[in-house]
Amino acid sequence: MTTLVAVTVSNGVWIGADSAITDSGDRRCRELEPFAKWDFLDGWALGLSGCPLTAQAATTALSEIKRWLQQDATFEKLLMARCTLLRAYTDYNVPVKEGHYKASGMLVGDGKVWDIGSSGVFLPGTPGKLFASGSGADFALGAWQVQEQLTECDSYFGKLTCCLEAARHYDIYTGSELWVKFLDRDGKFV
Repeated sequence: MTTLVAVTVSNGVWIGADSAITDSGDRRCRELEPFAKWDFLDGWALGLSGCPLTAQAATTALSEIKRWLQQDATFEKLLMARCTLLRAYTDYNVPVKEGHYKASGMLVGDGKVWDIGSSGVFLPGTPGKLFASGSGADFALGAWQVQEQLTECDSYFGKLTCCLEAARHYDIYTGSELWVKFLDRDGKFV
């Protein structure tokens, strides 16, 4: 399982994740390389949680999804991005449970974040608000809310690190090394 976080700021997007993967059946954990839960293509980043097929499927569709969401993401473009993702999920036989894919995540590009729901819907993010996905998402969101009220931590790097630490502490599927990076509007890490 996974915990992914992202927040949009005026000049780009802060992203982060843990670096462990677990089998939900037996809770065995193995460590991944940093950034392994995110795929990068031409300045865009795609982070997904769920079964390994999810990431393979979405990565194959990333360039087409990117094309639909560049510049103005109208309703029609969001719908086309969803259709592209669902076609890739179908091609890779991503498991479906109760009408939803065993996958969720987020796409980052052009200084924006889109939440990708388990039904393949792309929802545009709100600047300054945390997006979190995966098994530790609720813990990360709770930590963000506390930090927003206490204003102890004034850096986004610190805030996202605290969110991931909360997820790692309370979620049995989140673990190992945590990382946080800044992706500017040009798609470069700063």
